[in-house]
Amino acid sequence: NEGAILTIWRISEEQCNLIKEGNVIRVRNLAVKSTLHDGLLQLTANAKTQMQEHPSSPIQQQQLHFSGYKKRAHISMVRMHIFSKKRLTSSTSLPATGEVDIAGNILKFEKKRRGLSEVVMVYMSDESGLILRLEKEVEDADDDFLYPQLSKVVQEGGNDVVIAFHDVSILRFDVEENTAVAAWTRSSSFHIKNGSPRLRSLQSWCESSAGKMLRSNLATAFRAGIPITNKYPSDQALAIGYILCFKKKDFSSPSCPSDVPHHSIFSSVQVLIDCGSHIPINAEFPLYLLEQLLRLWNQDKSKTVDSMSSSMLVENEGSRDCSDFDFGPDQIDTTLDELTKVCRQYGILFHFVLRKKTPARIFLGKPGVEANQSFEVKQIKKANICALSTLYMANSTNGIMKN
Repeated sequence: NEGAILTIWRISEEQCNLIKEGNVIRVRNLAVKSTLHDGLLQLTANAKTQMQEHPSSPIQQQQLHFSGYKKRAHISMVRMHIFSKKRLTSSTSLPATGEVDIAGNILKFEKKRRGLSEVVMVYMSDESGLILRLEKEVEDADDDFLYPQLSKVVQEGGNDVVIAFHDVSILRFDVEENTAVAAWTRSSSFHIKNGSPRLRSLQSWCESSAGKMLRSNLATAFRAGIPITNKYPSDQALAIGYILCFKKKDFSSPSCPSDVPHHSIFSSVQVLIDCGSHIPINAEFPLYLLEQLLRLWNQDKSKTVDSMSSSMLVENEGSRDCSDFDFGPDQIDTTLDELTKVCRQYGILFHFVLRKKTPARIFLGKPGVEANQSFEVKQIKKANICALSTLYMANSTNGIMKN
């Protein structure tokens, strides 16, 4: 099976209508380049080129099949989650091309800075209530087209608009955000109306009363950071609460060898989190999250952290190397006392993603009450109080959450 790349300059409307996936066309008077591109023959249309659609026949359909052509089909969000989760362990049992088509209703899209570049993130869902995050890295000004185009589509079509993304690459499942992840590629595109049965079915669901209710609840829960249709992994937990205090790790713990100097193992401290129950959560708080915590405090310009030492700012957020800091016994006590004062002064309600370090449960007299459960903070952000309140009211009236 030989392949070729056909380049058409100043394509006419008639030619544009002929060149569609799955169409069989006959082309005459093409120019052929002497070199191959990625092993493919290079063809170029010119003023003498003639194109016509060839009537379909069973033999041609067989030829299309043997050439590797498959009719496009939008996979469901359930299958996307399965493929994305398989990326966590292996790349087997995935589509041969590594790229798929997906359709859904947009919950949210935003532009964030990641390192030296910006990334457009599109969150979408379907009837399952599962969420996909599609990412597109913006390389330069000419490449910044997706965000303004989506803004125009949503502005014109409203919240019920259904969008199909073609040829997106499946990435590893985001366990902390609890979403499947896909990436925009050079061959990716998005479509609003392509007449496919999947898009028509999704559009009908979005406009139905059941669809509107689920999307409203899903959008609220998503803003609140609480999953309502997909459970968190067994080794993770969510916590909404206030930071009571920071303290040094217990060096009498078996996890801290006695022959290691104390200043060399201060990669984390302990934090007490008040979630409204009679027992606060005691979790390990990595020092690389301190810079993120300080940024959350300083988002409100009227609240500045004057008491914090500049040496507490971690230059590289992703680095766990604490060799640049003086964590002697006296310094760390003072620093943690200052952190605790700031927490109590501002009283910010935080949203924590925790990793369970000890799977065993220890009960305090009655079932369901756990103590001495070991946690590690993996993510911290300000809790969305408005979304949490709305979700609580919806839970009270509609019962959308059972736990």
